[in-house]
Amino acid sequence: MGDNQISKSKAKRLKIQNDLKLQKQKKAIRTMWLILVPVVILAMVVYATLYLKSLKIDYGKYLNDDGTIKDIDINDYVTDNSKMMSFSKEELTPDNSIIDNDINNIIKQYGTLDTKSKDPIKMNDTVNIAYETSIDGSAVASVNAADGGADVLISYDQSTPKEYYDSFIGKKIGDTFTTTVKYPADFASPDVAGKKVTYNITILGRYEYPKFDDDFVKEHYSDKASTADEYREYLKNQYFESNLKSSIDESLSANCVVNRIPDNYVAKMEKILDNQYETYSEEYGITKYDIIGASSKADYQTKLHESATNYTKQLLMYQAIFENAGLTNSADIAHEYFIKEKGYSEDDYTQAVKLYGTKYVTSLVIPDLVMDYLVDNVLITD
Repeated sequence: MGDNQISKSKAKRLKIQNDLKLQKQKKAIRTMWLILVPVVILAMVVYATLYLKSLKIDYGKYLNDDGTIKDIDINDYVTDNSKMMSFSKEELTPDNSIIDNDINNIIKQYGTLDTKSKDPIKMNDTVNIAYETSIDGSAVASVNAADGGADVLISYDQSTPKEYYDSFIGKKIGDTFTTTVKYPADFASPDVAGKKVTYNITILGRYEYPKFDDDFVKEHYSDKASTADEYREYLKNQYFESNLKSSIDESLSANCVVNRIPDNYVAKMEKILDNQYETYSEEYGITKYDIIGASSKADYQTKLHESATNYTKQLLMYQAIFENAGLTNSADIAHEYFIKEKGYSEDDYTQAVKLYGTKYVTSLVIPDLVMDYLVDNVLITD
C-alpha cells in the first residue's frame, strides 16, 4: 500500500512539474518571438524549416545597406527627445544586499560535502539529508542516500513551518530523527494545509564553503578582478549598467514619439512574424494562435498586426537616435558585433545571413549600437 501511495504521489509531483515546465516554455516562446529576435542558435531541424519558409520572404526589402528603413526622412516619422533622458545614480545602484546574495550564490557553487564533522548543525547551514515523509501515517515522499539525498538550507522561509528547521539545530552528521510539523490551514499547498506531516530524517552531511577573499577571486575570477573588493565593484557595475539599460528601454517611448508608420514595412513584418510563429508551432506542437494568445483567426490577424506595428515603432525610434547621433553601421560592423559582443560563432552568423539576408541581419545590430551610445551619453544625476 505504501509503495502504491508513493508512486501516486510521485506521479502527481511529476505532473505538476511538467505543467509548470510547459507554462514556462510557452511564456518563453511568446517572449522570444513577440520581441522578434530571429538570429538565435538554431537546432538543425528548426534551421531547415526556417530556411524553406524564409525563401518566400524578402527580409531585406525596404532596408538600406546599413540596416535602416529606406526611403524615409526619419524626422518626419519620429520626434526624437532622447537627449532629454536622465536617470538617478542612486536608483540605478544596486543595494549591498543584492551583491551579498550574488556572492553567497557564487560561493555555493564551490561547496564540498563534509560527511565526517562532529560539529552540531546550526542555523544557515546547508545539509544533505535522506528522508521519508508521511501524512496521517501514509508515506507520500522519500529521498534516499543512493539518490544523492536532498539539500536543505536551515533557514526560515515560507515553504515549511519554522518547527521543521528548528528540529535540525544541534543535530550532527549521521543522526537520524523524527519530527512532526503541523501546517497551517491556510498554507499555500492544499496537500498539506491543516495537516500534520511527519519527517523521518537522516543527516548525511553538511556543506563547507570557501571564504570569499582575494585568493578565491584570483583562483576563480581573475579575468574579472584581482581582489574580493574589485569583484564586488565589478558586480555593482554590471548591475548598474543593466539597470541603466532597462531604464533607457522603459523611457524610450516617452522620449521618442512616433508620428507616422510606413505601412509597407509593417506588412513585411507581419509576414516575418507569421512565418516564425508557424515554424515554432510545427516544432513544438502548439498552434500559432497559442503562441500569440489569439482566440480566433480574426483575433490572430489583429494581434499579428499589433505586434508588427509595435516592432516597427521600436525600429523607427532606434533609427531616429541612430541617425541623429551620427552613428554608423554596415555588414562588417554587424558581423564583428555578433561575433565579439554577442558571442555567436561564424557558423551561426553564416546561417543567419543565409536565412535572412545581409541587410536584415545588419539591421538587427542597430538597437544594440543605439543602446551602447545611450549608455555612454545619457545624463546620470547624483
